[in-house]
Amino acid sequence: MTSTELGFFRELRHGDPEGPSIDEALAHPLEPGLRETVARYLEQGSVIVATTARTDDVIEPEHRDVSGINVLSDGEYVWSEDLAYYVRRYGARVPDEIVARARAGAPPRLSPEAIVAVAERFAPPPPLP
Repeated sequence: MTSTELGFFRELRHGDPEGPSIDEALAHPLEPGLRETVARYLEQGSVIVATTARTDDVIEPEHRDVSGINVLSDGEYVWSEDLAYYVRRYGARVPDEIVARARAGAPPRLSPEAIVAVAERFAPPPPLP
């Protein structure tokens, strides 16, 4: 099983260079009435990879230190913490399944074992020598 990655836009310092463009996520923004619900869902994911690093807004660079960049998950999807910022501020589109999950409530709290399993799928440990 693999985890579906969200929000690792290629324009982000911590993004995937081969990932989608944030412009694609903004081309058809979420309806304003959905943004807060989806952003809250994303913020409530279980932390898979923690860091103290922060990031600036890539759309409006004058907005500095807008979000952390922890990696979060609901067990199936994995996303960068700042995705919630882009959803709330600009309506960055996420898959319809995430919208449906957000409407249904908070993501499940993952057990420590589930967190390790997702973390290993997201960033597998290096092979043994």
